[in-house]
Amino acid sequence: MSSTQSQLSVSYPRLSTHAQFAGTLVVDVLPPASQRIPRELLHEILSSTRPFFDVCSPSTFGASVFSSRQNDFAVYLAEMKVYLTLRLVSRIWNAVMIPIVYQEFVIPTRFPIMRPTTYGQVPSLLPALVDSRVMNPYGRVHKLVDFLGGDNGLVDSLASNMKTLVLYDFCHPFSSNDQSDESGLMTRILERFKDSNIRTLHCYGRETYAFKDVDWLKAVLPNLQSTLQNLSFDSADRNAISYALLALGSSIKYLEIRNRSRLWDVDYDDMAAISCAEMSNLETLRLVHIATTLLEFTNLFSSIGRRDPGPFDAQQGTTPLTSNLQSLTVTQLFVLNDDPVVGRFYTPLSADEFSRLLDTNGIAENLTCLYIGPGLYSMSDAFNVIWRPETVTEIVKKCYRLISFSYTSIVHENLVDHLPSGLRDVSLALRPSLSPPSHTAVNSYLHSLEMFKEFVDRSIKRKHRLGRLAVLVMDQLQRNPGFWRMSFSEVRTLLSSGRSELEVVCREAGIELAFGLI
Repeated sequence: MSSTQSQLSVSYPRLSTHAQFAGTLVVDVLPPASQRIPRELLHEILSSTRPFFDVCSPSTFGASVFSSRQNDFAVYLAEMKVYLTLRLVSRIWNAVMIPIVYQEFVIPTRFPIMRPTTYGQVPSLLPALVDSRVMNPYGRVHKLVDFLGGDNGLVDSLASNMKTLVLYDFCHPFSSNDQSDESGLMTRILERFKDSNIRTLHCYGRETYAFKDVDWLKAVLPNLQSTLQNLSFDSADRNAISYALLALGSSIKYLEIRNRSRLWDVDYDDMAAISCAEMSNLETLRLVHIATTLLEFTNLFSSIGRRDPGPFDAQQGTTPLTSNLQSLTVTQLFVLNDDPVVGRFYTPLSADEFSRLLDTNGIAENLTCLYIGPGLYSMSDAFNVIWRPETVTEIVKKCYRLISFSYTSIVHENLVDHLPSGLRDVSLALRPSLSPPSHTAVNSYLHSLEMFKEFVDRSIKRKHRLGRLAVLVMDQLQRNPGFWRMSFSEVRTLLSSGRSELEVVCREAGIELAFGLI
């Protein structure tokens, strides 16, 4: 065939068998590829590309965080606007996307109007809350409130398809503690979803207008008790948390409480300890950046478990609870002093206190995933031993069903000798030794990558079957090595020396090696 002929291609229509014998030509016109995709596959593809609002706020405080939350919401709305254009591809795509689009809904319970301000002759770095009401007359928030307050079919589609509801106070923490006049409006909006099949509820900020009292749930979202599985709070009012756990504790499987570390909150004054119902179905608990009394920690852990038929406890006058908790994350937990005049106002939760909490209702015996980040007063305390390494080993020993374990501070060399037999995933911190050494500091066993290699070798000898090892490196160590009395070149040496040998031993043992920041 000549080169000219090879460049020419002739497309012949596909002939049906009947048409070939009949001597007639019938062309099968295939629909566009976008319409030939099976709906199940199309649903999976479109679900994986849908934007989701990141409800976890930064760990730092101040005006920059305040502004970044609003910026994140603006970006989320812009991304959703682009995503919604996919509905125009075809009627099939539109039908598949409706439940995906409405499965998560973010309601800004308050949104500020910004304007430049000055204090004297100095421009203010803090935002000025000209009007923090949800009836913001500007921008997309106003349109959103109009949409929710209106009577149209779209709201009905939202109510019937919504699985995740996010109530977000964008004025927090720059706001008063008083419930403002929008409570009635927010109640009317939320009542639109009283029959929704809401599986996940997230509340951020003081004024989410949720769980205002013990009767709020029955009056506004009565269906929540039978549908909700995941509940999370971030910087929320302590009363709201208490009322929510009283009403929903028995039904939730996932509970997260973050950023209750604002020690000047008035809701700590003259109040009884936080209350909650028996959390018989709770499987995952995450406590991040929390400061409260030891009694509240104890009450929370004491409520975890199911009251199965068993021996009668004469002391408590009832049968004991048995925990179903499988995953526990604790990061930066602090205990408020009963007498602030004596010593510091708060102290980090100690290893011994945490160990006793794990003994409650047999929590330690059923855990399969455990992540621990001990509390620090400040970064300078990273040099000191907040939790004694020997106690950490004892904690791991009592959690003998662990599959995944992560710890961000100093460990003892005997930890590897007491790892649970079923452990598959372990994440431990690389903590360099101070030079010159501090009289208050205790060097970690894992102070270099060479010691991580020794850790792996010893685990292999003990016939542990690790599947993954993560080396956790403090972010500040790379950004500000002088804080650790090291130079940038010393940090580079720390992170490279022994790395190839560690990679070899992990590869030969079939262990995935990873590095992460803390």
